[in-house]
Amino acid sequence: MYVGIDAGINHCICIKDDDGKILNKFFINNSKNDYGKLTSLIDRTAKICIEDTGTYSLLIYSFLSKQGYDIKRINSFKAEKLRQFLNDNVKTDSKDAEFLADLRKIKDDFIIKDITNNIELKKLSRLYDFMVHYQSKVKNKLIDELFRVCPELKSKFSRKLSVTSLRLLEHFGVKGIQKNSFECLCKYSKDHMLGLHYSVIKKIKDAFTQTVGISKKDYINLNSLITLYFDNQNNIDNMVKKLKEMIDNSEYKNLLTLPGINVITASVIIGEIGNVMRFDNCKQIVKFAGLDVKITQSGSKRGHIVLSKRGNSRIRKTLFMTTLKFIGIKNKNKFKGFYERLKAKNKQSFTCISAVSRKILIWLYFEMVRCHTKKGYVHKVIYS
Repeated sequence: MYVGIDAGINHCICIKDDDGKILNKFFINNSKNDYGKLTSLIDRTAKICIEDTGTYSLLIYSFLSKQGYDIKRINSFKAEKLRQFLNDNVKTDSKDAEFLADLRKIKDDFIIKDITNNIELKKLSRLYDFMVHYQSKVKNKLIDELFRVCPELKSKFSRKLSVTSLRLLEHFGVKGIQKNSFECLCKYSKDHMLGLHYSVIKKIKDAFTQTVGISKKDYINLNSLITLYFDNQNNIDNMVKKLKEMIDNSEYKNLLTLPGINVITASVIIGEIGNVMRFDNCKQIVKFAGLDVKITQSGSKRGHIVLSKRGNSRIRKTLFMTTLKFIGIKNKNKFKGFYERLKAKNKQSFTCISAVSRKILIWLYFEMVRCHTKKGYVHKVIYS
């Protein structure tokens, strides 16, 4: 039995037997009852193909994968090329579902199964990025509110109010810092290993003691922002632990043993790339990340060679930050040496960083391929 699923707001399902005869064709919604109807009509041995249409296909793909079905996804651009090759100009939901069912039967090599754990890793890493961005806004709002209520803090700390100083505010609150003695604040910092110097605690104590005009509303606002800040920080810390746990359970857990690759970098690379076996060579993954070059031109005017930036922006951003880390450390490494050689040729800094990012991506690509080849998978790449 072969099943084709054209994913959308309403999924079109086409079920065919081994001879290519249509057994059933129907539409379902993203509901528990409709998913139950689908599983009741297809066998456990059925081979399912679904077109990768982003958000629409993710829910039903995850559901069927967890149920143990043999489901594979095909890239929408690759599916469109195959349609054009077969001269199939009629494009409807029903026709697409039939085409996907036939494709799964005729040419299984076009489709490479994704790893469900990597999809969950991708969603969690994107949520982590959102939480970090939101946390920076909360911290800026908290510091602005503190400087508005207590201008003395601004003259003493500028905008560099540390997390440990905010921990002191979290425990005592604004009123607690005003009422408690300097010795009490120092004892709490020492007992809880905050690492605050006595001079810093004295500045905070003096600033809140000498300030005027803190209303009841200001107390509520400050305490609410401090609580929100540390609640978000706890959520972020829990996300990092969960990301590390998911990477340890994935096929690419060896990436965490590589120098300079932390949990966040590994989670973005693994989550966004997915199954690395769907790339035939390193040039394809460079284009996927948008780190390939293009020539800007208009008419007969030929411009400069620049990055295409047509690929995954999260991978480029992560590699950019990883490159800065490699070239910023004092110890010599191959990426820093490559950067210095390019700078010696009077290349621009951004050009050098982009070239190093591309080199890091290719390095990570081959490391991910090795994770598969150790398991007995055969790949088309020839190491050089």
